[in-house]
Parts: sequence; structure tokens; C-alpha cells
Amino acid sequence: MRPTTCLSRAAGSEQAWRWESEGQGTFTVQEAARATRGTDVVLHLRPEQDDYQDEHELRAQLAKLAGETREASAAPELIGWLSDASPHVRFFAAQSLGKLQSREAVEPLFALAEAAGDDPVLRHAAVMGLAGCADRADLLARVLHPSPRVRLAAVVALRRR
Repeated sequence: MRPTTCLSRAAGSEQAWRWESEGQGTFTVQEAARATRGTDVVLHLRPEQDDYQDEHELRAQLAKLAGETREASAAPELIGWLSDASPHVRFFAAQSLGKLQSREAVEPLFALAEAAGDDPVLRHAAVMGLAGCADRADLLARVLHPSPRVRLAAVVALRRR
């Protein structure tokens, strides 16, 4: 088994660190070199984890992780993923934007609600995103919107608040 490696350098620090684990309950940490601040993670997948090699599934899982870890810096990328070709990616991007309470995502989430059509899963994701990041005034302003899909998203998001 090949180890998972994390190489990280904190902002304001000259020292970087390398963490490695083979997933057996132990790990090592040692000093390392890294030119800039940030973190690189290298995962080696087992053959039975081939679904994680699919770029859509990988983006979906990254979107989900961004919301679970409240990684606010991911919001601009997540907003772009609201129009991804994969509904799975759009779903997790919308949900995570709600968790991040990203005000910049309000209009794109209403656009997703409109584009979701009769897809209840994407409509739910748009509503949950809106419930987390739209304020009451944003939602009330859409209650009389000409689109029934936008009206529905606004009313349900208001109920979720």
C-alpha cells in the first residue's frame, strides 16, 4: 500500500511539514520544503475505488467537502460548479454554498432553481442553498416572480429559515 501524503506550509511561516500515513493507524510528520504557502494532498486509490477517478465524482466530493469543512474560499469555484455538466456536482455545490452562507451565490442559486425544471433533487439542493445564503428580503422579493420555479424555491427556502 502506498502512503497518503500531505505537504503543507502555513501562511507567514517558512517551515513546511510532510505528513504520511498508510492508513494503518499510525503516521509520521517531518520537516519538509515547500516554496509557497498552501497544502498538497496525494491520495493513492485502491483498484476498487475507481469511481473516484471520474472527474465529475471527484468534483462532487470536493464540493461536498468544502461545505462540510466550511471552506469559504471555495465559494467562487462552487458558484461556477452550479452550471457543471454533472447534476451530482451541481447538487453538492448548491448544498455547500448554503452551508458557507455565500451571499454571492444567491442569484446563481435562483438560476439553478429555474434550470432544475422538474428535477426534485436539484430543486431541493437549490432551496437548501438559498435557505443558507439568501436573506429574508432576497427570498420575499422572489415570491411574486414570474417563474413558478423561482417562486417555489423562494417560498420553500423561507419555510426552511
